[in-house]
Amino acid sequence: MQFLAKPYFFIHKAFILFKSGTTMKNLILYLGLTLCVNLSYADKLTGFKKQVATKKTKTNSSNESSSQEEESSSSLASGISSSLIEVIFKAAGYVLITGGANSLDHARNSYSIDQKSTQKENAGYRLDGSPVLPFVRFDASLGELEKSIKNIQIRGELGWGPMALEGRILQFQEDEIKDRLRLMSWHGIYRMTFSKYLEVGLGFGTTMYDAEQWLKGFSIVAPIKLYLGDTFGIQYRSGHAFIGAYGITEQNLSGIISARGVSIAGGYKWLSSGLSELEGPFIEASFHY
Repeated sequence: MQFLAKPYFFIHKAFILFKSGTTMKNLILYLGLTLCVNLSYADKLTGFKKQVATKKTKTNSSNESSSQEEESSSSLASGISSSLIEVIFKAAGYVLITGGANSLDHARNSYSIDQKSTQKENAGYRLDGSPVLPFVRFDASLGELEKSIKNIQIRGELGWGPMALEGRILQFQEDEIKDRLRLMSWHGIYRMTFSKYLEVGLGFGTTMYDAEQWLKGFSIVAPIKLYLGDTFGIQYRSGHAFIGAYGITEQNLSGIISARGVSIAGGYKWLSSGLSELEGPFIEASFHY
């Protein structure tokens, strides 16, 4: 999580300011203020919204960046042999195909506890109601970012085997200054499993942003669920929406307690856009079959 490395993050911010033409005096003043403890949380959501709404512009720095990327790509290509690249692609293809085939196999052989299928249980197939590879799932979460911004999320998922469709609504409300931000997204997710306790997903879709105006962009998500048994697990979800000049990056990490068809989770959310960040804890209740 690059933006959690505070020393690097402050230096990176200063570098951006320096390139944009900020004087040395203001740069030093910025660094001094950044190292102090921030006691004011007002306007956090407003600043985040401004970062998201920033439009892309064509500058000379973009040309310099492109040339640097070309040089870096050329150097990387010359330093890696074609055989190694072939191995990497084959390994990635194997993981994608095998993980999807496993998910299909789990869906075909899913069984209920009433069936008492010892054969399927011994083979490691999923039990109906498991949070891994759900046919139907509904999540509702409540959180607080930066001690002043309330976060509410509602998410639904429908799927069978490796294929799933999810829809999600997030709303952020800062009551102190009566400000609001809402995100809506739809993703098709390719779900891979490597046991009945591990699910890795890769999703592509669209995210819509509603503040003073509607913005829309392509987005990707990568959810991971890892269970240590039938009850306890860890869930990590990352995603990025290509909206505006900086986009929106979201990460969630939570611990989960599950029973048959129901899960309770508690974790931490990070949200960033450009130089603006929001973070805080959340709790979540889930129903899955």
